[in-house]
Amino acid sequence: MIKQDITVGILFFFVVRIEGNKEKDKGSCGQVNITKAAEDIASVRGEQIIKVSFTEADGRSSWEPTTVTVGKMQFEKECKHTKKFNYTTCHDLYWWYMPCGLATPFNLTLNTTVFYKNERHLNVTLDLNNAAYNFWNPDDVKNDTYMQNETQSTSCNFTVEIQFQGQFYYEVKSARGDSPNKESLYVLNLARRESRLFRHGPTGLSYNISGYLKHEVVCPRQNHTKGKTLSKKKAEKEPFKKMKKRNAV
Repeated sequence: MIKQDITVGILFFFVVRIEGNKEKDKGSCGQVNITKAAEDIASVRGEQIIKVSFTEADGRSSWEPTTVTVGKMQFEKECKHTKKFNYTTCHDLYWWYMPCGLATPFNLTLNTTVFYKNERHLNVTLDLNNAAYNFWNPDDVKNDTYMQNETQSTSCNFTVEIQFQGQFYYEVKSARGDSPNKESLYVLNLARRESRLFRHGPTGLSYNISGYLKHEVVCPRQNHTKGKTLSKKKAEKEPFKKMKKRNAV
């Protein structure tokens, strides 16, 4: 019996059929690295960075380490197939693609739900930190099975707001101008519109991880000309159309 809470892993060695997502293709984001953003601030204020940290500040009593809040995954619509499938022979596959991702030194896990086997809403746990995608293959579908069968997919865009509060600390070997060699700054100083890092409250920072969920259902290949399912013997002889291979984003 499948557990109600599932931890979703990263996709490895699985050739994916993907037709793309029109909404996603309207713009390209890339991944934002919040540590790199802090290093950029430090490099403006001094030379030869010794340390940049969101959790340690060289014993400073006034230090406010950064805390992170991961919001809920918000979908623009319900990711649900309108067709009912025969799950004695069909299988679900799920991809969460994040072209607008985020790399941090923090834990960015969240719980969300997926529509599973026609009717069940199943809880899954995703790790969004430094991830281009997450993947869940509940029935352990093999690559050969995936490529030799038919798939039907639905997709919908999502966003997850990440909020930061507190300070980051930097230390440089040689300071520029009146800047100190060591300093703690509120994360607000990392706000950059071009990086989609925005001010949140008086001293905080926010970033929206955005992407899309693709839910595929893999079912036995059918003979669409005659409208009948191929027999096992005939299916074994049927030459499968070569599918274009693309790496996951």
